[in-house]
Amino acid sequence: MRILFIMWVGLCGVVHAHEIKGSGNILIQGNSNKVEESAAPSKASNAPGESPQAIADEKKELANSADTGHSRLLILTATNYETKKIHKEAEKVGLKIAKEAVRDQVVYNMGTLGGVEVFHMQTGMMGMLEPNATPLALMSVFRDIHPQYVVSTGIAFGNKGKGQTLGDILISRQVANYETRKEKNGEILSRGDKVTSPMLPLVNASIHNWKGAKVHQGLTLSGNALVNSESFLHYLAQREPEYLGGDMEAYGVYSVSSMMGAKWVMIKGISDWGDGTKNDAFHSIALHNAGQFIFHMIQDGNLK
Repeated sequence: MRILFIMWVGLCGVVHAHEIKGSGNILIQGNSNKVEESAAPSKASNAPGESPQAIADEKKELANSADTGHSRLLILTATNYETKKIHKEAEKVGLKIAKEAVRDQVVYNMGTLGGVEVFHMQTGMMGMLEPNATPLALMSVFRDIHPQYVVSTGIAFGNKGKGQTLGDILISRQVANYETRKEKNGEILSRGDKVTSPMLPLVNASIHNWKGAKVHQGLTLSGNALVNSESFLHYLAQREPEYLGGDMEAYGVYSVSSMMGAKWVMIKGISDWGDGTKNDAFHSIALHNAGQFIFHMIQDGNLK
């Protein structure tokens, strides 16, 4: 687990969660001195390093051990309120929620829907780099849950220049890390990949018969900054003119899920524009709409 953490920090850069507010100043949030011990390594990670072949063998082992006759889907949230809302939507479709301890995390077994075993986990905090943030929390339960699908949900910021309304649903056709860049002579150059969600065909099949809130699919941006600044939005628009919105977790979900052989997607509700006017007014409807679509997709039967 420690080796994986070092790889992740190397990929994203050693920074801590911060908020970019209207003034453009960076406010540090989080205690850089606090270090939490990870769970004891599993048998598959006893070696000081994991070769590509070892990772491939582990993927095969996970797939075999998860052969229950049903696919497994893991829903991820980052905050208590997001968890409360996704549980409420789960109960509306008849799922029963049972809390289980998995390593150093709490996982909710929601039962089976549409031929899919549904699980939910709330990560320790928002973002991608803190000890209990999405990537490490997800990695710690992968060897026990063995999900074939991972869905990151919650709230996201939108792009009001793209015909969106607060409360609409944002789905990642592609994800890019907006913090991966090169700065040279005052010029900022984009670095890193735009990665495409492998769940797009399955998501599209469920959009066709969806009668709820409007869905926007496209490029979403992800990073460790809580975006709430007009000037930072201007930077994002210059860097990626086609972006539809963004969040703080999706790129981390992609990184871990793809390494472990699971398909992934971000499905979130648009709660603000990230322009300095952020408040909680649209959190509830945004989470309701995103959760409703996720369970519609599961019920559709395409994930079996």
